[in-house]
Amino acid sequence: WAPAAHLGRTGPAAFLAKELGHASVEARRNLSVKHRDLLKQRQTAEASGLWGAKGTRGFRTFLKNKYGSIVAGWRALDLDGNGRLSFQEFCIACRKMGYHGNLKLLWNELDANNNGFVSVGEIDPKVAKTVGTFKLELMYHYGDMLSAWQKGLDVNGTGRIEEREVKECCDRLGLSLNSKELFDMLRGSPCGLGLTLAEFDPDAHRRFMTSDFTGILSKANTDFIDQVEGIGEAIPWPADVLAHRSKVEGSQMVSKKALWRQEVMRRELSEIEADRDEITKFRQGLDSVDGFKKALVKRFGSIFGAWRNALDVHDTGRISFHEFCQVMTRLSLGGDVQGLWHQLDVQDNGFIELVDLDPETDLLLSEFREKCNEHYGNMLLAWVKGMDRNGNGSVDEKQFVRVCKDVGFVGLDVTDGGRPADGSAGGDEAGTASERPTPAQRLFRLLKPEAGRTWMTLKDFDVAANNALCRGDFRMLTEADVSYRKNEEKSGPSKLEMSFHERMEASYFYQMVRSVRESQKEEFNKSTRSALPPELGDGPKEEFTDLCRRRFGSVVAAWRLCLDLEHAGRLSYQQLCSSARRLGFAGDLKELWKRYDPSNKGHVCLKDFDEEADAMVKSFVELVDFHYGGLEDLWRRLERDLHTRLDRKDIATVCKDLGFEHNPRKLFKCLNPHFGGTTISIHDIEPLFGMTRQLLRGQTRASRSLRDGAFPPRTAQRAAAPQGSQPLPPDATDSVSGQS
Repeated sequence: WAPAAHLGRTGPAAFLAKELGHASVEARRNLSVKHRDLLKQRQTAEASGLWGAKGTRGFRTFLKNKYGSIVAGWRALDLDGNGRLSFQEFCIACRKMGYHGNLKLLWNELDANNNGFVSVGEIDPKVAKTVGTFKLELMYHYGDMLSAWQKGLDVNGTGRIEEREVKECCDRLGLSLNSKELFDMLRGSPCGLGLTLAEFDPDAHRRFMTSDFTGILSKANTDFIDQVEGIGEAIPWPADVLAHRSKVEGSQMVSKKALWRQEVMRRELSEIEADRDEITKFRQGLDSVDGFKKALVKRFGSIFGAWRNALDVHDTGRISFHEFCQVMTRLSLGGDVQGLWHQLDVQDNGFIELVDLDPETDLLLSEFREKCNEHYGNMLLAWVKGMDRNGNGSVDEKQFVRVCKDVGFVGLDVTDGGRPADGSAGGDEAGTASERPTPAQRLFRLLKPEAGRTWMTLKDFDVAANNALCRGDFRMLTEADVSYRKNEEKSGPSKLEMSFHERMEASYFYQMVRSVRESQKEEFNKSTRSALPPELGDGPKEEFTDLCRRRFGSVVAAWRLCLDLEHAGRLSYQQLCSSARRLGFAGDLKELWKRYDPSNKGHVCLKDFDEEADAMVKSFVELVDFHYGGLEDLWRRLERDLHTRLDRKDIATVCKDLGFEHNPRKLFKCLNPHFGGTTISIHDIEPLFGMTRQLLRGQTRASRSLRDGAFPPRTAQRAAAPQGSQPLPPDATDSVSGQS
């Protein structure tokens, strides 16, 4: 086989020329050229709307829109922080931030001096000059950027600065710069909450985070400073920059690691010396009365707190030298104990009292006890009749101040020779004295054991009165009130002047008999909560509800915490019997059941015990669900966190907004499960809301059933029973239903 002779003569060139000259090929070539021109026109039209087609001006606008300012955009471009960009770094950073445009054309516009690098001054010369001038003055005035931030800008230590602080700093430096324009150049976002140290100067932020405050491990901080015209020639470099450059360019260069180790060692030694000096100063201070008082105040918050909790733990009013030594050992306080004792025991009587440590507090307490004894007879009576009138077991500052005013307590100032310290100063000192706490307020804050508490108990009020109450000694015969009994002995006749009957009545036996009679009065029953008050009304109903209020503060709280433990909203006869015994009710249970279930409906609910409280709770739950949708929305409407507790004022505000018709104070007492508590949380009232919602839904279904003609089983039995017949007891009804 062999190829044809004419193929060898023509060749590929003639074949291609023949094919390309065909009319169809020419038409396809013209169509592709038109397609290419159309795509180029479309790309040009689309690129005209992008910032990339607008050159340097469009690039600046792109940085402002994306990062908020040119400075923040430059931080995103200059990732290594050397102050300049090569073409490769520029292209990578622009593509990473989503910039679309001709990067080569943009680079040629920015790199006007053709040095192969682009700086922030070539992107926006005005920003570089303004920010560089501001930072240069900060370096001149404060030494380095971290010190300038802490001492010149963020003076209040919030971690952020605003335009006002920038303006104040410019005024201190004497710069005639537009503070608003400067702040807009520096901020990191158009709607940010101020300017942070990381946004202001990354190198200073790195020094702060690594504790390298002097910049040993950092390079010279020339951020924006190198863009100032004439820097290094007519304008000298700051000292911090020159110091860092000398470390690098010096002939005897020291390793940065070695410098950092030296700095760390110097800090550790300074901290050790400071701790040693503080310990030495503390130990030396215990040799003097002032140092001992400072140690007690530092440990217990006040000298009176130290006296009650550490020194005079037995409440005898004084301590001996042996007890003083034991206290010093227990508190780990060293020093010259014997010399300190001689300084405190000025009268050399072998013991020290509170007046030797804190005369002002002792004077306040003495006057207060004297006034209470004159007005009420003793401190226990002052608590029961004056302070804790409601029998809550606690007293707040407002009640305490009221009682102090009633008994005539003014407060004597030991520094003014015993003159009244009621804050009534004349002239310019009147405003300052009115701002100080009154003696009654100061005494209340001294008596309560914890600084965070807003109330105090009888034990905080007077330890002897609390001990007497525990013993049932309501006349405080077993507790020696020295000042009161001294006054009584001086005012009363002597035993030689008394008759036989007077001496018998003054004996301990007759005094205890009188104290027992005093204990049977209403105010003591209220304070101890150990005896029932006299019957009110017509029988067990008042006794039972009053027992609930005495044990739990309200009938609603007793219903939740003792009676209806299953949160079913109702109690059967057996459940009421067990709950009443658990509550401590000692009356007739059958009579109690007949009293609260007169219609023989087979169960009792909260409404039968306290109709007013039940109506208040249901009304409040309905209003909250209707207006807010639930408890969580109620807390959010008050702009409170779900873990925040609400007080009486918050509940009163909510009731006012909802149009609640009942008394908000009574409602708060019903919602609060903690007897005597002043705040409630969302977890305290959430079970009550759930139970009330269930009851409200049950009432709605029952009303619909009655409207449609359907009756529950018990209702049907009662409706079918003949008139005049006696209602069946609960157990009999259950048995009949079971047989049927």
